[in-house]
Amino acid sequence: MLNAPDKHGLCLVSADYRLAPQTRMPGIMEDIAAAMNYVRSPAFLAETHGAVDQSKVIVSGGSAGGWLALLLATGIGFEACGLKPPAPPLAVVPLYPMTDITDRFFRTKQHRAWVDGTD
Repeated sequence: MLNAPDKHGLCLVSADYRLAPQTRMPGIMEDIAAAMNYVRSPAFLAETHGAVDQSKVIVSGGSAGGWLALLLATGIGFEACGLKPPAPPLAVVPLYPMTDITDRFFRTKQHRAWVDGTD
């Protein structure tokens, strides 16, 4: 598995984005759009010595990152945040993504012991 990038000609990119609650929307959406736009930029192509096919971008993420991957792939939420959605990726592979931010879990105050493991 460690040889997969070389064996299959893959370029893996791990993009940082500002986290909630320190950053809210549209900041997080700006970050994921910037990451996608950068991966498709001439600067990224130059950094990778032209070895990346920028038309074959696949995004993935787990939990909140999976939700952001879904938003990036579908374009949902960008216009509501006053942003132009980036060109969508070829595919999205969300891992256990959040899919309903209106779920009771996100609207209910969590007990401190549950959040940080203390009593």
